[in-house]
Amino acid sequence: MHPGDDFGAEGTGVLLAMSAAEADRVLEDLLEANMLMQYTRDRYRFHDLLGLYARRLLADDAEGEPARSRLCTWYADAVTAAMEWVYPQLVRLDTHAERDTFFATEADALAWLDVELPALLAIVRHAAGSADPALAWRITDQLRGYFLIHRQVDGWLAAAEAGLDAADRASDDVARTAMLISRGQALSSVGRDEEALSDCLAGEQLAVATGWTTAAAYLSHHIGWLYLEQGKLTDAEEWLHRALELTEDDQLGHVRAVALNGLGVMRLCQGELRDAVELLNAALEINEATGRETSALANRGNLASALRQLGAEARASALLTEVLAAYRNRSNLRGEMSTLDELSQLHLQRGNAAAALEVARRAHDMAIAVHDRKATAQTAATAAQAYLALGDATAAAQWFEHCITIAHNAYPFVEARALVGFAAARLSAGDSASASCTAEQAVAIAGFCGFRLLERRALAALHASRR
Repeated sequence: MHPGDDFGAEGTGVLLAMSAAEADRVLEDLLEANMLMQYTRDRYRFHDLLGLYARRLLADDAEGEPARSRLCTWYADAVTAAMEWVYPQLVRLDTHAERDTFFATEADALAWLDVELPALLAIVRHAAGSADPALAWRITDQLRGYFLIHRQVDGWLAAAEAGLDAADRASDDVARTAMLISRGQALSSVGRDEEALSDCLAGEQLAVATGWTTAAAYLSHHIGWLYLEQGKLTDAEEWLHRALELTEDDQLGHVRAVALNGLGVMRLCQGELRDAVELLNAALEINEATGRETSALANRGNLASALRQLGAEARASALLTEVLAAYRNRSNLRGEMSTLDELSQLHLQRGNAAAALEVARRAHDMAIAVHDRKATAQTAATAAQAYLALGDATAAAQWFEHCITIAHNAYPFVEARALVGFAAARLSAGDSASASCTAEQAVAIAGFCGFRLLERRALAALHASRR
């Protein structure tokens, strides 16, 4: 009856309509009778044959369906309460007013999600094809917050598609909007950005039609971010400003903060560093004022990049040290990875190429581990720069080529940055003709997209190759 392969006392208590303590005693009795296996300290599972026999008996049990319904409802409530701890600012369909009745701390909530994710995904799959499909989109909507933190974990895209199918069958446009947000971000997390953009544009139209203004603003931000990734800065700016307009009455809202952060990152790409600092500080002030520490960490990391490029190395270093410790404390691999990449660039700027290479290689390994193609390309470019600074033009060229292969026609800022470095590596190896050709490509991409600071660096590389 339980949707997962293993189960604990809380879920068992819900199924049997008893307290967790009473259920724990039942489980211990069954374990002593050799009718269960203890999977981990607090998790149990049936022996295979005994599980099959129990499922056959369940077909004739009149209490079976009410118990299953009770358990699924409990899971929906618990995952909503967990998200109040783990990602309370998440734009979603439902919130929970009594998170403390389920979990005492954020760590407890996150640990529960780690353990119960297979059961939650199983409920989504079952509910999507049932007569009452709402559980499919309700649970998937909450799990989006978990997947945004742990994007390397499998199951997001399949759950979002199941939830969207359920919402389509129910003709529920608000649920459709939530599932388009989820599927769009799931697609984006695996590099399928065009499909992600299509989902987000469709979701934004539905959000406007249903009057869900917060979702419309959030989707406007995400559309802007996707255009930014593609190097379409005019479109990105338009959509990010639309998100700000829609949040004018919510000056301390999460969506306003992420839109300001997005604009700050765009100014970084444009080389307008002081404007970037101002926008990122504005986002940070909102998140610090409202206690959104996870979002504030992202702001501080981006702010450190702007300060580094402005030459404020000590301030950038202090921020990165603080952010890195916080991400490690939260076991946030993506946050740690992006911080290490920026730290490597700071080491390079300070002339410590050996430290830069060591940190960049660590960041690159993490990018591969979490299946992040953009970060894989970006960290490869940083490692290549470190090799070049160490005088190893051959290794640098190999790493730059690795980056360009991934970033080509997908991540223009990363591609142009790598082309600038690749031109320098070729020039260092004595191939001025190839260096000039590579630098011309960088100039073309950076100039077309409006990456002004990068364009100046590309032009400098081009001039150096023609001396």
